[in-house]
Amino acid sequence: MKDPSSGTLRFGSAFIVVVGLVVVALGAVNSAHASGLFGQHGTFTVRRCETRTTSRGGTSTDCFGAFRSADGKTVMRDAELDVTYATGRSVSASCGFPDMCYKIDAADAVGWFAGLLAALTALCFAGPQLVHGAAWRQERHLRGRAVQNRLLKWLFWSAVGSGAIAVACAVAM
Repeated sequence: MKDPSSGTLRFGSAFIVVVGLVVVALGAVNSAHASGLFGQHGTFTVRRCETRTTSRGGTSTDCFGAFRSADGKTVMRDAELDVTYATGRSVSASCGFPDMCYKIDAADAVGWFAGLLAALTALCFAGPQLVHGAAWRQERHLRGRAVQNRLLKWLFWSAVGSGAIAVACAVAM
């Protein structure tokens, strides 16, 4: 089997890097909100939930309600929550983006963090190939590949461990 060319490796790596950067951004923001590190803390009270049929025949549910910050200064009347609850239920939440709130939950925070680590694993794998192409396999990059392998192992097993903790937290709650 013929080795792929530098152009082919760089194209595939560029795709992986772009997807990885998007997932890193989503994982960082959502993990920070779900852990309560970002946003305004307060209470979200569900007023209504709307279920819509998607174009592929599935359904999606959006819940809306009122958010009141812990200090009482901020009130949003028609904010959206990232999870579904029964009408009238109040949950601890963090609001950051305009009218978007996130439930503060350990399982969600660790789950998004596991996704962040998985995306960093993909970036660690594809980044050097994007920069160097097929030359990344040459002997002059032996030390760099050794460092990359150590990082890949650490990131991969950290992602797997975080994912297991997220599942355990979700089952326990």
